[in-house]
Amino acid sequence: MITLPIDRSKHADYIYHQIYQRIKEEIFSRNLLPGKKLPSKRELAEALNVSINSVNSAYQQLLAEGYLYSRERKGFFVEQIETFHASRQPGPLQLEKELVEEQENKDGWISFSHMSVDTAHFPFKTWLRCEQKAVSSHINELGEMTHPQGVYEVRQTIARFIALTRGVKCHPEQIVISAGTQSLIHTLQDLLPASAVYAME
Repeated sequence: MITLPIDRSKHADYIYHQIYQRIKEEIFSRNLLPGKKLPSKRELAEALNVSINSVNSAYQQLLAEGYLYSRERKGFFVEQIETFHASRQPGPLQLEKELVEEQENKDGWISFSHMSVDTAHFPFKTWLRCEQKAVSSHINELGEMTHPQGVYEVRQTIARFIALTRGVKCHPEQIVISAGTQSLIHTLQDLLPASAVYAME
């Protein structure tokens, strides 16, 4: 059975991430050799006194990053990971002096940009829980090509939400989801004639 130290203090990292990190370290240190079968999710959860969901999240992350592979009805196994020794590595990459970026010290800076976010008040734990729930509910769709306007279920939810909160009545087919404001602005520009005159706030 794997013995992994779990920090349960108030400011410690998420349990699943600690398990993920510890197993990855054991693989790199060769304490877990390629082909080694890991404990079942239930066994490891009981041994560490954590939830099965935490172990499952750690295993799924390791699986996604290629540290583990799974066999149906047999469990999770350590993948063959190629290791690189420092002695074989070439010297440090030299960058032209004029290309080197200097990091600005922004201590005490106050941003008046409407694009800035005060991360101290962002609910990261809630966000991650929602993200995990979304992944577990739509795991089979992650490898598929989505509609260019965005996932239909998401657009359907947005249509209902803005109808209730903004009084805007529309169909999911009239909603376009993009990676950012700039790409949407370019799309709108492409839809307008070249002679169009428009203004932006």
